[in-house]
Amino acid sequence: MAYLILIPTSASENLKILMEQGIWGFDNTIASQIKLKPSAKILFAHAVRYAGDGKAPPGFPRLKSWDDIAIKIEKLFVTEVISGLKTDSSVFGERYPQVFKVKILNEIENVNKDELDSGIVELLRLSTTHSKPREIDSSIIDELTG
Repeated sequence: MAYLILIPTSASENLKILMEQGIWGFDNTIASQIKLKPSAKILFAHAVRYAGDGKAPPGFPRLKSWDDIAIKIEKLFVTEVISGLKTDSSVFGERYPQVFKVKILNEIENVNKDELDSGIVELLRLSTTHSKPREIDSSIIDELTG
């Protein structure tokens, strides 16, 4: 089992916690819906950006399709869960009280959308309108860790 999580640019502080402490958190609703166990892989994607000429299309990135649009993902983090969910509001406060630890296996910067599996790109697009963990095939993560 593997997951994809989009970290928007507005969550830079949460990204810093992920990078420095290896901790991520969910609200109680998402925590009750996800089956997160040690050794599960998570692909975190940070900052989906328009990479074309001129201005981004109106509404970007929340569009019905990303076909024919140049997009870069600022950072991808391939991680492995090392401890399951536990309640601890000291990290992210009451907004995300269910936290877990990960080990960062690989970090990739400035990835063009065309370098990624089309299914991952579509899940990223969907995540811009409703941010929640998305199940993905673990073989995709294996490809990113080389």
